[in-house]
Amino acid sequence: MRWVQFAVAISFVWQSPMSATAILKLNQQDQTLEITVPTATQSEASFTVEFTPTLGPSPTWTNVDILERVPVANDQIQFRLSLPQFNSGYFRLISQNTTDPSYTLRINEVMSNNQQSLADEDGDFPDWIELYNPTDRPTLLDDLSLSDDAADLGKWKLPTGVIQPKGYLLVFASGKNRSLEGSPFHTNFKISADGETILLTKGPKEIIDRVTLGRLENDESLGRANSKEIPWQVFGSDLTSPNQVNPEEGSHPYIVAPQFAQQPGRQVSGLSFQILPSDPDHTIHYTTDGTPPNETSRIYQAPFPIDKTTIVRAITFDQQGNRSTISTGTYFFDTDHTLPVISLVTAAENFVIRDGFLYGFGENMYSNGDFTANFPYSSSNAWKDREIPASFELFDEDGSTRFQQDVGIKIFGGWGSRGYPQKSLAIFARSQYGRGKIRHPLFPNHKVKEFESIILRLSLIHI
Repeated sequence: MRWVQFAVAISFVWQSPMSATAILKLNQQDQTLEITVPTATQSEASFTVEFTPTLGPSPTWTNVDILERVPVANDQIQFRLSLPQFNSGYFRLISQNTTDPSYTLRINEVMSNNQQSLADEDGDFPDWIELYNPTDRPTLLDDLSLSDDAADLGKWKLPTGVIQPKGYLLVFASGKNRSLEGSPFHTNFKISADGETILLTKGPKEIIDRVTLGRLENDESLGRANSKEIPWQVFGSDLTSPNQVNPEEGSHPYIVAPQFAQQPGRQVSGLSFQILPSDPDHTIHYTTDGTPPNETSRIYQAPFPIDKTTIVRAITFDQQGNRSTISTGTYFFDTDHTLPVISLVTAAENFVIRDGFLYGFGENMYSNGDFTANFPYSSSNAWKDREIPASFELFDEDGSTRFQQDVGIKIFGGWGSRGYPQKSLAIFARSQYGRGKIRHPLFPNHKVKEFESIILRLSLIHI
């Protein structure tokens, strides 16, 4: 049952002498209730949320699981709860003093595309996560974990230890799973370069902190400016600061790219397509023709129908005009295939077909209006050195598993490619597009898993 209408009352019941606090904001998102309170309250208290469907002479209060506790501003924290199966009811928030400072521990800086910024003890360059203790008290790591999976909050348990006041702990997200005292720590998971959510958790249910990463360029990090709770900033390779105080300002504010509610790939029925905003004050613009969206593109306001093969591209702007990276997804309808499929997406003017050829022959191929050139048409537009920006998506044989990266594309080869309507294409991973390597097992049984460029030969494609 969805809570389309409900009544809610919030009361604070203090188990030991503490000053009362205010509810700053209530918000319902489908089956979730969000309660925002001042951070100052949370820093010295642990909370229990209880619910009763009615307030009678002897109401029955039952515990409600706190799904997350997330810092949302310098002085605010938000509790997220699952709504009980009632049409209306009342909540109360019960607070107890606590001397456990682990609730104030923070994810302070994260790097998900480490090329050469920081090596581990093996000489590798894995991603890393930096934790920070902003308090004046030592913080125990007991019962704390790091995870990249909301369904497995205890994925990698931090080893027993202490972070000193104003101290840092750096953990490599390498997948090597190491926690020996006196040696660098390594999680049992890696961070996706495409972006994902990193969680700092306590016990089996509580989320102390989290950060959602988008795609970062080579050796960029995402961190809290000057180690404060907000705002998150992107730090360029010259500003990253593992195990140190973060700079006062980053290279630019971090704006989370839009997320699509439906996974790209093969679809079995029409969609009511939904784009998920990361911040209610941000504006999402989108296109459905392959064109990169900008501030003049359509504004996303509500789900829209898709029932034929469509490319959706979306971008987020904050109120100051700062922008996110572009999210791209290809949605296939009425298709059936047994081979992997590649979707290359770029603005239409970048892939113009003229005279039956990509980019056409050009004026040099004609004399007085007559076509005078001979194969391999070495003066045609296909022989010009040009590279265009594009989105590269790879789907597995069943059309589900997907890899996506922004790349550059060039026509590749000599007369055997440029002289025919079909072209071989070179795909380049460059930092100017986001990442300098393609990190994906394009050839599953081959030991090489990273590529700076790949070739799509004309015998395998048709343009």
